[in-house]
Amino acid sequence: MLINALKSIKIKATNKAKKLSRPFTTIRVLGDIIDHASENKKELKNIINSGQWLASYIPYMKNKTGVIVGNFLSVNYGIRNDTSILVGLVDSNFNVKGGKLFKLKLREILVLNRNDLQELSSDNEVEYCIVCAINSKIPKNRGENELRFWGTWSEFSSFVHSMPLPNSINILRKSLKRLKNIPLERMHYPNSSNEVLHFGPLNKKFNIKQRGDLSGKIYAQYGYTVLLNQEKQITSCFHNSNFERKTRLTNINNNWIRHVVPIPPLENIDLKLFFGEACSKGSTFLASLFEKQNIHSSPCCLEEKKITVDPSDSFNASKIFDKKVSSRNDRWLIFTPIEGLHDIGYISIFYENEKNKRCFDSVHSQAFKNNPKEKKRLINKPKRTLKFAPFIITEKDINHSFLVVLGEWQRDIKIRVRIYAADDPNYETLIFEKITRQEVKYINLQEKLDLKYKKSLLTKTFLCQIESEEGNLDGYLINAHENKYGVHKLAIDHLTGG
Repeated sequence: MLINALKSIKIKATNKAKKLSRPFTTIRVLGDIIDHASENKKELKNIINSGQWLASYIPYMKNKTGVIVGNFLSVNYGIRNDTSILVGLVDSNFNVKGGKLFKLKLREILVLNRNDLQELSSDNEVEYCIVCAINSKIPKNRGENELRFWGTWSEFSSFVHSMPLPNSINILRKSLKRLKNIPLERMHYPNSSNEVLHFGPLNKKFNIKQRGDLSGKIYAQYGYTVLLNQEKQITSCFHNSNFERKTRLTNINNNWIRHVVPIPPLENIDLKLFFGEACSKGSTFLASLFEKQNIHSSPCCLEEKKITVDPSDSFNASKIFDKKVSSRNDRWLIFTPIEGLHDIGYISIFYENEKNKRCFDSVHSQAFKNNPKEKKRLINKPKRTLKFAPFIITEKDINHSFLVVLGEWQRDIKIRVRIYAADDPNYETLIFEKITRQEVKYINLQEKLDLKYKKSLLTKTFLCQIESEEGNLDGYLINAHENKYGVHKLAIDHLTGG
């Protein structure tokens, strides 16, 4: 009782400190961006001071970074008037180096390429891009005032969702020289990575020379890790989390855990898997390779193997099974714990070209929702799905865009899939699908687009959203590009909500 009371006091004190420090930290940063970006300073600052804003950040690399902002505020929350979108470039300490104000109308999607962002500032100290939505109809201090938008790199060789601005207390600690680094999770780096950079807000980015799973060994600020190949192309960008393996991993009641790993329906794709976040050293799994040949067939298990993992390094999926892992058919992997200490989150996945070992994007595993352990926890949670991600079409290569949706544990779920176009707010494609329990559904988005519209421009950006009133499902969006040598770009991230 005493421990719970002390925890409650600490949480209340922290929340109060955040509230008191925000005008001097987070809101000050946004105000500085307004000073760089707009003549209408007073009105915008008044709305921000009232708490009617949402903002997040992504790492920024000069001449490589783009931004996609979907107007979920109008589509999903009924805000009909224009939303001010404030875009700022800042250094490692969140000192503003440039900014610009955009107006997002009803159903519009804002797409900024690397040249658009470069125009905001040529300062070599820029390390982060902030995007802030400002509108007097946004509920005051909604959640953590987090805006979900997407960062893209090296012409869509990687993409990732944004993260909340640094904690206002951390900004204050930094100004007082009291900010301490912490051990981080999801610090996984394949040997094939030519260069690894870590972006932790309020500290300068730094180069990581070691490879393997360095989680818990590197002390820094929670943020993003960026991987580059020999051509200096960004192949992967992913966010980190706090290192908590000692308190999470357990051997009690692990029979509900199913790690689900998507395999893009393309030839010659391999997967490098890091298990350290999901289990203890020497743990064993039943690795199962599933395939669904067409929309009318039931999935079948092609092969199963018992594996023992070493969390310190990656494990190639192609080395687990006798059968070839990738195929043009829909396939996925399921890892079920047998022995050792385990937790549902996460196996980290790095995709690569099996033939030439070219490294691609990364993502973490997910699970079938509403599983036995989640069922009680989620009983009072919203059961609605409202998640989205971007995809692009270009004429340079053969393009693939796959929406991947994971089923629930026990029930079949009906979903709607909406596709919006960045260049035409009036365009919308609506698709109805059923997601079978404990199956993985692949939807070829480009097959769903109107052919004439699809070919009308050289490059098009789209936003895909899944919706359901029956359950809150998880999923991924895969963007891949093929040329005569096979797949040379593959970008993936999980869907996220607004």
